[in-house]
Amino acid sequence: MQARAAGVRLVALSSNLLALQRIAYCKIDGIFDAVLTPNHGRPKAGLFELLLEQISVSPSECLHIGDDPVLDVLAPRGVGINAVLFDPKDRYADFALPGRVRSYTEMFEWLFVDHNPQPAAGSSA
Repeated sequence: MQARAAGVRLVALSSNLLALQRIAYCKIDGIFDAVLTPNHGRPKAGLFELLLEQISVSPSECLHIGDDPVLDVLAPRGVGINAVLFDPKDRYADFALPGRVRSYTEMFEWLFVDHNPQPAAGSSA
């Protein structure tokens, strides 16, 4: 996989208790180095701290991409993790968020081409 070849570790964090089953159903379970869910005894916001503990990285080495402006952008930023909102339907276009991507193509460009994520064109900074 391109991420592993680039030295990127992928970890899935989900507030969905069925995340493991969904990941297995989609046959993508082999791409993640870890999957963290509320089953680990923490609410989603606490999973970011658990992530840092379990994979022994600093917050500056992480990038979180999610679809909720509070749980997926503000919560990880609260522990120092850079975060980007995945917003393909522009539901949160009026939110002043520092980073937003609108497609999988744009997300992969951030991850594998740019390597230094910047706010998407047209998003509020």
